[in-house]
Amino acid sequence: MSLNLISELFGHNERVWCVRWHPSGHILASCGADKTIRLWAKEGNNWRLKSILSDGHQRTIRSIAWSPTGKFLASASFDASTCVWFQKDGNDWECVTSLEGHENEVKSVCWSPSEKYLATCSRDKTVWIWESMDSDDFECASVLTDHTQDVKRVLWHPIHDILASCGYDNTVRLYRDDGDDWICCATLSAHESTVWGICFDASGERLASCSSDKTIRIWKQFNDITNWKCITTLSGFHNRSVYDISWSHLSDYIVTVGGDDTIFIFKEDDNNVCREVSDKTFQEFSMILKQERAHQLDINSVDWNPKVDDIFATCGDDCCIKIWCFKDHQS
Repeated sequence: MSLNLISELFGHNERVWCVRWHPSGHILASCGADKTIRLWAKEGNNWRLKSILSDGHQRTIRSIAWSPTGKFLASASFDASTCVWFQKDGNDWECVTSLEGHENEVKSVCWSPSEKYLATCSRDKTVWIWESMDSDDFECASVLTDHTQDVKRVLWHPIHDILASCGYDNTVRLYRDDGDDWICCATLSAHESTVWGICFDASGERLASCSSDKTIRIWKQFNDITNWKCITTLSGFHNRSVYDISWSHLSDYIVTVGGDDTIFIFKEDDNNVCREVSDKTFQEFSMILKQERAHQLDINSVDWNPKVDDIFATCGDDCCIKIWCFKDHQS
């Protein structure tokens, strides 16, 4: 196994909160406390800054998300608003709408696979689902109040319009449209502290979560979307809070980052099947790589490239974005 640093990208002058790959895999977006979004692209062998989006928010930009077609970029800010950006021409982007309604900091934003819905969550303990009526017109479809504390992340199922969220109340919750309104259809409780990040595998039948309790938990859906079981708990790896997690839909590797400035990569054991032991379901994953001092300070975000199976990006409090190449020489 080897992990090579491909590029270090500098430009943000305060902590970088989030990195997200364009669906094409050719553009990387970043956002941070300096209230800007930066778009990076590869030119020859080097990554270059292509655009700076700076006129949308008044405070820290905490989260960004590309629409499935890559035509739009959404950003969530501590100024309690969510902006939707559209590429006008070349490297010129325009904020086409600003969504307001949250009473406090917006912590995360994500598009549904159909691009019909946009989800946001906030320190105000709510999850909002916005329905796209047109490219620059969104209406609030539902306000979900199931979390009892600050909601840290929202994430759509990779195939269906099913939403997951997690937060300060130590839970992961899933929602679906029952025809009349959106409802919470499952609550995943096992973590002992804040759940910072969640990710689905390519099928959407498994979900991974990471937490301030320093563990990573793998959940599996049984029978239907309302029935989930924790099939793996990965502990003893990170020694501080685990802030983000990404599950590659190409290689099936899981990468995690956190407050210990360390990157871990996990792999499901070969020929692994779920097994029942004393009424509990287990599935084995192994840590296959550990990269200490990957950043100089806390690592806040990680994202696998959707088109190149050995590339992922990280960012942190050190104001730096890094692009990595992971090689499993046994594969």
